[in-house]
Amino acid sequence: MPSKSKLSRSVCLFVAGFFFLFILTRISSIPVQFVFLEIGKITGPIPGLIILLLIPAIFLFFSIRYLDKKQKLNRNIFSLVTSKKGLKLISICIFMYLALTLLFSIICLPLVIQKREKIVDPFIQQNNEQNLTENVANIKVFLNHNLKSSYKVDQSLLEIDMQLFITILDPQLLNLWNISRADIIVYQGWGSCGQAAILLEELLQKLGYETRQAKFIGIDHGWAEVKNGSQWLIVDPWYIGNLVPIQQLKTFNTDFEKASGVKVLYRNGTILDVSTDHGY
Repeated sequence: MPSKSKLSRSVCLFVAGFFFLFILTRISSIPVQFVFLEIGKITGPIPGLIILLLIPAIFLFFSIRYLDKKQKLNRNIFSLVTSKKGLKLISICIFMYLALTLLFSIICLPLVIQKREKIVDPFIQQNNEQNLTENVANIKVFLNHNLKSSYKVDQSLLEIDMQLFITILDPQLLNLWNISRADIIVYQGWGSCGQAAILLEELLQKLGYETRQAKFIGIDHGWAEVKNGSQWLIVDPWYIGNLVPIQQLKTFNTDFEKASGVKVLYRNGTILDVSTDHGY
């Protein structure tokens, strides 16, 4: 039986390795997210998450334990990781992780592009001469066929698009490959109202319409909006409906009265409070 001091030290080493992994994924999460997505599709999101977390954490744990034996530093974790060998190990881990990021970018991002070319591009070509009503009807079919709802189910963990766009390096890599968030959403195949709004807006924009994303203030729900002449219309087939005038929003559902307003995000990054236009 290991002593309590050795056991507590092992726990500390494991936590330190896990924390270090977390820091690395804030720099880039492409390797982690794409591996998790593929594992999660096979095993389910929660088992996939457990596997994803255990493998690198165990690797880091044994690496630090090896360093611990070599250094024979028994005082604290800080002394271990700030030693020359500790800093060398950390540097090697960072280099390996960045190398994996670039490798997975070369392997996985072309797959995202291939799916866009196979699914999205033909849809745009087939619908570029339709009117707005026909386009929105076809977009509804496209959405239901290519994006499964992850609302209040474990598959919400498979929304990797959310993680890829909050890191330091990934947005630059995605921009380099000319990959949008909507492309990632189509590739992952799961999403809630936020992902649906992003995808719908991109499809409408590619069909030549002026678009924006909207969301409630005080209620967790978002949707896409398209401009038809001088009128903004809501496009939200999963919840609100299609081509609903924005002025009718508050009275469309009694739950919407609980919101304190509406904000919109334009494609150029401008965010505006348009509560008055939506009847608030």
